[in-house]
Amino acid sequence: FPSHDSSFKETGCRSQIFSSNTYLTKNKLKLLKQKNKKVSTVFGYQHVPILSTLSCLFNKKLSVLDFGGGFGVSQLTFKQQPNQKKVVFHVFDSSKIKKILKKHREIIIFDKFEQLQKKYDVVLVQSVLQYVEDLELILKKILSFKPKYILFEDTFLIKKLEYVTIQKYFGINQTFKVHKLEKFMKILFKNNYEKVFWSPQIVSVRGKFQFYDMSNLPNLKQLRHTYCGLFRLKKQ
Repeated sequence: FPSHDSSFKETGCRSQIFSSNTYLTKNKLKLLKQKNKKVSTVFGYQHVPILSTLSCLFNKKLSVLDFGGGFGVSQLTFKQQPNQKKVVFHVFDSSKIKKILKKHREIIIFDKFEQLQKKYDVVLVQSVLQYVEDLELILKKILSFKPKYILFEDTFLIKKLEYVTIQKYFGINQTFKVHKLEKFMKILFKNNYEKVFWSPQIVSVRGKFQFYDMSNLPNLKQLRHTYCGLFRLKKQ
């Protein structure tokens, strides 16, 4: 298995592959949870109830930056809520996705940092950080918007040494990095953010609560879940 300190590109090219088409089911996850005595796990994405609750705390429309938000699925799912008009979404992603979404005017998408607002009330980071090489750099970008809250969902983190591997995602080999949990927390705490809650998470894939089967990777590199957490900026 490649060294954890190799470059993102070099390590990815020499790594083992785990497939996103092969999953562990919810029943098997329950057995793993009992065996490993895991703490309580959150099943499913939580952004809808959390954003709904946060929107009630503000006397204005809640501005949300969906960082790496892809095709705006988070925004579209939130549109079904009765308080949808109290939340304004901006999606940040690649120019390719922006081009695809050109005809969908209900989704406001940007592909350059300088196009975004200077401040957002909430930044949503959903299943993004595993595709980023420099964790500190990207978190500093997110923190530069001075959000009052940051919601992380489906976040791949590990307690041991971070590493890079390859994810086979619908036939495409994608470089995939699992960052160190301690490093992640230190960056947020150092920048004056505190935990509101933090929990292991299993999201719904194809209508079932599943997680990637990483059994072909060394035991120390295998993950059983991702993480979900809400962080709040401390009052000065």
